[in-house]
Amino acid sequence: MSDAGTTKNLSKSRKLEARRESVGSIEEYLKRKRKETRVEQEQAELFAKSSKMEELKQIMISMSNELKNEIKNSCDQLKKTNEEIKSLREEMKRREEEWRKERELWSCEKKNLLDRVKKMEDKLERQEKNDKKNNIIIKGLDTEQRDIKEVTQEFLSVKKKMIKKIISSLKDSILSNAILKK
Repeated sequence: MSDAGTTKNLSKSRKLEARRESVGSIEEYLKRKRKETRVEQEQAELFAKSSKMEELKQIMISMSNELKNEIKNSCDQLKKTNEEIKSLREEMKRREEEWRKERELWSCEKKNLLDRVKKMEDKLERQEKNDKKNNIIIKGLDTEQRDIKEVTQEFLSVKKKMIKKIISSLKDSILSNAILKK
């Protein structure tokens, strides 16, 4: 504003000088007056344009600075995100390796357990065969009225006595045959 005020003072002083020196008709005076007015308007327009240009320049500089800051922030965020992704990938690889080791361990444990089960099944089968081998099957025994254990004991004691008689008679016959052959 001080520049504008100075410019107006200078133009007024020029006008006064021009009037003092003027010697001529009113038409010439009016022409000069119009010319001076146009020059003043052009100067005012130039000043207004230059101040608007200054404002535009300041706005563009501030926008440029804002964009630079945003780009810098975006780059920083991108770096952080990339680092996070990298660390997550490493974590995934580490966990996948742990899972692979666990699966291998489980596979070995499964194999060992299957082997144990197979051995136990074989052992159980052999034991069942042995149990069947040593069992005595008694057919036609009437156990409806009494306890099975009691009936079985009675039956076996009778059969035992019979077997003892058969064995003693066989011994006697073998001995008598041996004596006769001598």
